[in-house]
Amino acid sequence: MFAHPAAPWRVFDGQQDRRCTTALYELALSDAETEESWEKGGSRDIPAPVFVCWNAVLAQYEKPPMVLAIEGQLRDNIARRKRETAEAWY
Repeated sequence: MFAHPAAPWRVFDGQQDRRCTTALYELALSDAETEESWEKGGSRDIPAPVFVCWNAVLAQYEKPPMVLAIEGQLRDNIARRKRETAEAWY
């Protein structure tokens, strides 16, 4: 254990490096390619990979199980609220 020179009241136990390597993760939509390789790859902006990722997530979606009686009550409640609520642009 040692004290940090800028903050001598903080004692470090040598676990900071381990915590930093396990706390960080690679972002799925960003990369570190150069501008040249980005241009060769078609200069795709961020909506393009987001669209691909979003469609992959949707393709894997499975509707969670729900008791039919509860689902019917929810649908009835939604239909009733739509009838009662004025139409709005949002």
